[in-house]
Amino acid sequence: MPARLTTRYDIELAERPAYEIVCGRRKDFFLLNRRLVGLAAAERLERIRAVIGLVCSRDPETDTYAVSAVVLTAPHRRDQVEIRAFGPNGRELLGASGHVRAGLLHFRLLSVTRRAARQVEIIGTFGPDGLSIVSARAAPFVRPKLQAAEGLGPGTEAPE
Repeated sequence: MPARLTTRYDIELAERPAYEIVCGRRKDFFLLNRRLVGLAAAERLERIRAVIGLVCSRDPETDTYAVSAVVLTAPHRRDQVEIRAFGPNGRELLGASGHVRAGLLHFRLLSVTRRAARQVEIIGTFGPDGLSIVSARAAPFVRPKLQAAEGLGPGTEAPE
């Protein structure tokens, strides 16, 4: 798949491991930065700012892939690493801090609160063997009830 990824980011992606993300009918992929795969990966994240990977979405019409999020890390405190995911437009999508213990980065990513956004929580670890997800949950979209505007008639609540 990385060969078919259309991107303007100068990041070498590891072909393996690649992770499929399924949420409802949507399928995305998470690809790791090739330079961060292998031994001592988590310990390196304690010392350097890095692009840990890219989330890619498949366009079913063209059968090509495009970047839908860039996942960045930065050292925070002694054993902490800040993790953030940003869309191509620069909007922050996910964020958290993780702790490095016993060669693994343990994290709990949460979606950034914004109107009509899906609430997401991802718990896992990152280390020499790649990414391991313990739990991934997403809440349905929040859609407020619609009501007729004042002065346009009697108006009733929209059906659910």
